[in-house]
Amino acid sequence: DGSPNLMYSDVAAAKPTAKQAKAIGDINEAVSIIQRIAGKEVTVTFQPVIRPENLPKSAQQVRATAAAGLNTQTAGGVYIRDGGQIGGRPLIALATNDERYDLLTSAGHEAFHHVEEALATEAEKRLIRSVSEMNRIRALASDEIGMSPSDPRLARLPEKEVRAIAFQRFRRLREEGLADASKIHIGMRKLWDRIVRVLQGVRNVLKGHGYNSYEAFFERARTGDVASG
Repeated sequence: DGSPNLMYSDVAAAKPTAKQAKAIGDINEAVSIIQRIAGKEVTVTFQPVIRPENLPKSAQQVRATAAAGLNTQTAGGVYIRDGGQIGGRPLIALATNDERYDLLTSAGHEAFHHVEEALATEAEKRLIRSVSEMNRIRALASDEIGMSPSDPRLARLPEKEVRAIAFQRFRRLREEGLADASKIHIGMRKLWDRIVRVLQGVRNVLKGHGYNSYEAFFERARTGDVASG
């Protein structure tokens, strides 16, 4: 039925405390984000901490991540296209108790890996992997991890990770907004989001990007258009 396989290994099920209730709420929201972006065929699991031995990453990618000055001791999440077995369902695992990572941000990051690897068309892949769009994507990713776009450490990161980092920021800013967005009435937040979209569209046209831009693809991914199309 497409329901995720949830493993509440670190959250009590009965009479949760306020902290546990928030954790459960975050888990539910993370599942919602993944299902919207990546589709309901993806299995979602949770564990307190994800360590290197649990990561299906090549030694080369781990070295590249370390060379970029980013954490390699643990991971906020992991995406496995075949679930670790031939013909298996796609799997996303997320860490629920690692202070280095935000659960919802990791959900968007890992969901985008599935979008790019399994859902995007060849034309869409060529677009977001093109030199011009990668330069712009790299600028967005650099803001997320606090580096200059020209920092050589950023160039050492695998490009698919750069794209996922950029998307995690794109989704969070679109959906969660400013740090104090919770203080803003939901009606005003929706109005502001519409204004941002209009201005972004105008800016893209003026720049000659039209709809052939990474923003257009990211927005389709964020809203679930790619997964449902």
